[in-house]
Amino acid sequence: WLTLALASAARPRPGALAHVFADPAAAAPPLLTAIDPRLDPLPLARAAGVPLDRGFAVEWAGHLVVRDRGTHHLRLRVDAGVQVWVAGASVLDRPAGSGESQAAVLLELERGLTPF
Repeated sequence: WLTLALASAARPRPGALAHVFADPAAAAPPLLTAIDPRLDPLPLARAAGVPLDRGFAVEWAGHLVVRDRGTHHLRLRVDAGVQVWVAGASVLDRPAGSGESQAAVLLELERGLTPF
């Protein structure tokens, strides 16, 4: 069982810290920084005022709250490129332009907080 959280050992909170960028390269400062409990880029882009018919980027950071040690399945639905880092290691890298798809990765995780 995994929960996404902005967390410290004392007080995990649901969600992840999201930064919304006006361009896919995320080269300029973010237009919006917010706590996102769903990891859903469209509401964030709307809130930042980014037109949905052009490219943009969202970077999320937080912790996975791992309740049980073992193998965990991370599943994503993406419609553009995606990179996922867990505990400082790249676990998924799908380039932009690969179209809408689903991706899954198996993670061996210890109980506790794991940064992503």
